[in-house]
Amino acid sequence: MTFLENLDKKIREVMNSERFTKYNFPKSTHEIPNCPFKTFESLIENIENMNAVVIHDMEGSDFAFSTIATRYESILLYIALMTPYVVTFLVISSAFWLHNYWLLTAIIFPFLSAFFTSPYFPHVPTKTIIPYTAVLMLGIGGFRNSMPMMFFFGGYFLCHVFSKLHRDIYSVTIFKRAFALESVFILLHTLGNIILLDKNLQEFKTV
Repeated sequence: MTFLENLDKKIREVMNSERFTKYNFPKSTHEIPNCPFKTFESLIENIENMNAVVIHDMEGSDFAFSTIATRYESILLYIALMTPYVVTFLVISSAFWLHNYWLLTAIIFPFLSAFFTSPYFPHVPTKTIIPYTAVLMLGIGGFRNSMPMMFFFGGYFLCHVFSKLHRDIYSVTIFKRAFALESVFILLHTLGNIILLDKNLQEFKTV
């Protein structure tokens, strides 16, 4: 059996398990509340034609991702999640090595990078300026041969990149599986991990 065939079987077992009996999963796409599309193929076609839009829960769901992801995707997500903390630890360690204790402020790296890569953060220009500023300061640090500046701004840039990578891996995996299998779409929609909207980003009217 292929990965998708195994996943479809796994998802249907999950939906029929005692743990999720309270959700009353729809049997097909058309049974999804307020869904105007009779088939899954029609739903995907309308999404591709931008007559419908799917958004996902920005905070993410460990259960949803671990259930539908491949082992490779799970490993990548874990690496992207942990790298900002590893980098932060290394920058803080360098504070003692270089006897430059202002580097201890790197403790804010994971939180700062998560904030500026968050979809909830609305200031798009600032999202772009922050990482490029870090790269600029990294270059200045290299030009001045300043190890503390290079550790600090290089460390933040890496945290920023991997925080964004973590969100991207989650989003791509969620959408790829939801659009590939009807069972995955039904599971994620019913659990609230994804939301189906019309082209105006409004809920479809009751049908």
